Amino acid sequence: RMQTGIVLTENDGSVLLSNPSAERLLGVVVPPEMRLGERLPDLGRALARWQAGGRGEQPFVGADEAADYAPRFAHLGASNGHQGRVLIFLEDRAALRQQAQLLKLAGLGRLAASIAHQVRNPLTAVRQALGLLREQPGLDAQVLELLDIADRNAARLGDIVSEILAMGRPPQQNAQMLALETWLGAWRDEYALQRSVPAARITVDCPAPVTV
Repeated sequence: RMQTGIVLTENDGSVLLSNPSAERLLGVVVPPEMRLGERLPDLGRALARWQAGGRGEQPFVGADEAADYAPRFAHLGASNGHQGRVLIFLEDRAALRQQAQLLKLAGLGRLAASIAHQVRNPLTAVRQALGLLREQPGLDAQVLELLDIADRNAARLGDIVSEILAMGRPPQQNAQMLALETWLGAWRDEYALQRSVPAARITVDCPAPVTV
């Protein structure tokens, strides 16, 4: 069930073991004793480059841009008696890109919330100032109309700020008491309709007075 591909090779690139995720990412069946350089030249070259560098554990070696995986390499520890063997970890690039995109969106959300906080207080002051100006005596109709336009647009900006801040808050819980038998019956009917199965095949066994 691991999403990371794992390939165990001898020092010369002969495959000893691999998992299903490795075969999925590599796009080929990886039989034992297969040489990486013969069937997977890009991965074989990446392994050779890493072996030539030889310093440090698990350095990152980028695959070709067209590849769907990014390999990392590590020597097996000397304690197990197989110093010449290499573990290759294949990370799904699509998953890495998706994770990076989620982190970017989270950062943008925090930035938007910070900006909204900074805007809200000055905006409140602007609307209060507009209200005080409207109370000044002797203002003609044109000035009052301009003040109304400014206040309406400030109110629109305030609504936008409130919406942005609301997006960052956890949803409010709306707890209510439910008659469990009635709720389960409605759920059964909906489930049967969606899955195209007879509702009679699903038995609801629940005492009538039970509430949750």
